Amino acid sequence: MKLWLLQKNVIDVHIFGRITCIGDGADNLHPYLHSDDYPGTIINSVKTNKSGEYHLYTGNLPATLKTVKLSIKHQCRIAELPPIEGCAFPYYTTTTTIYLRSNLISYDFELFEMRFYSTANCSDHGESKLLNCSFENIS
Repeated sequence: MKLWLLQKNVIDVHIFGRITCIGDGADNLHPYLHSDDYPGTIINSVKTNKSGEYHLYTGNLPATLKTVKLSIKHQCRIAELPPIEGCAFPYYTTTTTIYLRSNLISYDFELFEMRFYSTANCSDHGESKLLNCSFENIS
């Protein structure tokens, strides 16, 4: 496992942790990394295991990149953020910024408490088209 600086101007970061929903592991979700520096690109995506654990890698990125965003679409209820009423398939998108200060970053979070980092969304598609999709690694 490469967790060190590969070159003077390239970084490779391992971001890992646990995602919970009201205390329980949030399994079968797909957290993904993206950056405003690379619009429309998913840097890496994985599926959480039964306890909500995830391991994401940035791959080789320019050392000038100081942050990435970790996002996840889910249906975990969020305190003080009601779902959209009358929606066929309500869901939330939670996005937080990860500062690339180290090559190994641990980040745990409880979705229920992520009100300030989340939006309520609506889809006319069923779960199989939205939450159980798979992303290609683009690193």
